[in-house]
Amino acid sequence: MAVMIERQILSLDEVQEDQTYSGCTITVSNQDIQVSGVTFLNCTFAQTDFRGGEWLDCTIRGSRFLTADFTGSVMYRCRFEGCQLMGADFTRSTWQDVTVAGCQATYLILAEAKLKNARFEDTKLTESSFQAASIVKPGLVVAGGEMTGADFSDTKLAQVNLAKARFDRLIFTPALLSGLKINQWQAAVIAGSLGVDIVDA
Repeated sequence: MAVMIERQILSLDEVQEDQTYSGCTITVSNQDIQVSGVTFLNCTFAQTDFRGGEWLDCTIRGSRFLTADFTGSVMYRCRFEGCQLMGADFTRSTWQDVTVAGCQATYLILAEAKLKNARFEDTKLTESSFQAASIVKPGLVVAGGEMTGADFSDTKLAQVNLAKARFDRLIFTPALLSGLKINQWQAAVIAGSLGVDIVDA
C-alpha cells in the first residue's frame, strides 16, 4: 500500500518502493541509484549526478534537474510532469515507456540514447539534442511544445512523429529523414532547409 511521506529530509538511498514523497528534500545518494515504484511530488533534489541510475515505474512532478547528469541511466515506465529539465544530460541513456509532460526542457540532451515509446507533451525542447539517438518502434512522439533548433543529426527519423510539435528550424541528416511524420506546415520548413523553393502554381 502506498504511503505518503511529507516534508522530510532523506537521502535517495532511503527512498522506498511504493511510497509517495511530497515536498521532501532528497539528499545525495552514496550508493548506486536504483529507484522503483516511487512518486515524487514537488521534491527538491540536492543531487545533480545521477549517472548510471536505474529508475523504474516512477513519477516525478514539480522538481528541478537543471543541468543534472543522467548519463547512461535507465528509465522504464517513468513520467516527468511540470519539471525543470533545462540542460539535463541523458546521453547514452535508455528510455522505454517514458512520458515528459508540461516540462521546461530547453537544451535537453538525449544524444546516443535509446528511445522506445518516448513521448513529450507540451514540453519546451528548444535547442535540444537527439544526436545519433536510436529510436525504435513505437518510437518518439512530440505533441505540443516548441522545439525549434532541436538537433537530430545522425538519427534515423522513421519512428519519429513531430506532427503536433512547433518548430521553425530543425537540424537533421537528410539521408535519414525518410519516414518522419510531420504536418503540411512543417513540411514547408523541412523543404526549405533542404534548399527547396515552394512557389504558387
